[in-house]
Amino acid sequence: MIERVASAAEKIGASLIEVPLVDDSSVYTTGEWIAMQKFIHEVADTAQAHHVTIGVETDFDPPHFNEFLRQAEDAGVMANYDTGNSSGIGYDHYEEITTLDKRIANVHIKDRKLHGMTMKLGTGSANFDDVFRALKEVGYCGSIIMQAARGEDGKEAESIRSQIEFVKGYVKKYGLEDARNNE
Repeated sequence: MIERVASAAEKIGASLIEVPLVDDSSVYTTGEWIAMQKFIHEVADTAQAHHVTIGVETDFDPPHFNEFLRQAEDAGVMANYDTGNSSGIGYDHYEEITTLDKRIANVHIKDRKLHGMTMKLGTGSANFDDVFRALKEVGYCGSIIMQAARGEDGKEAESIRSQIEFVKGYVKKYGLEDARNNE
């Protein structure tokens, strides 16, 4: 299956395939860890043959995630950083982003309450000042993908507009639009 996905990604010019290792796909046991590392390397080899990067989204703590990425960097595996997953677990955004640094392939902007569900941006536990300050410090200029809560039925368009403005405010505040334009 990954051969077909990587081949299709290459044909359409996609540069990243995300592999989620969170929630029901979290890695807990030693056996799961070994199987996951083998799988990631096999997937990464296939992806590299098609000029596609594998972005891993995980709930590993920052030092373990960084070590995992260090071990997989020869396979071109990078991090998909998700602000909502991190705030839902209680991780420190600044520590995570500055630890992962240049190993971040893309960023999902989402907000969650600690141990809770996805919320409207700015109403959960995510510290967006820490997120965007750290992204600026590490020189991040990749994709910022919103995975925000949909909002009230019938008012989705209004919710989307307000959450886009929320993110744009932080991008502007921390000068990330300049970094993206320079790449």
